[in-house]
Amino acid sequence: MPELRDVLEGDNAKSFEKVTFSACDNNDSWHHLAQQNRSTVLLFGAEAHVCIMQTALDLLDNGMQPVIIGDAVGSRFPYDKKQAIRRIRRAGGVISTVESILFELCRSSEDPAFKTIINLIK
Repeated sequence: MPELRDVLEGDNAKSFEKVTFSACDNNDSWHHLAQQNRSTVLLFGAEAHVCIMQTALDLLDNGMQPVIIGDAVGSRFPYDKKQAIRRIRRAGGVISTVESILFELCRSSEDPAFKTIINLIK
């Protein structure tokens, strides 16, 4: 999405064609992710019961901690999303919300992004 790419530009933003359900099964995206040397990965997007779940389970298998932003994932049917969230949680994934993650990333009201975030969530 151009809007997201514009926001991320300059912060090592990369985009990859994804034809596999799990982002970990795509060599380019997995290689990029592994190079970031991070233990926590934020996941959000469509089809929680397919792509999000498979990626989360694969991240866990690779020693990483997936954090699913629950109010930023969806499925065509609410039951599918509910079951995917349940399975990810039971496997060891963490479920959070957009607002919680934004404030966790800021850590303080002194962060320059804080005022922008407050205006976005109001």
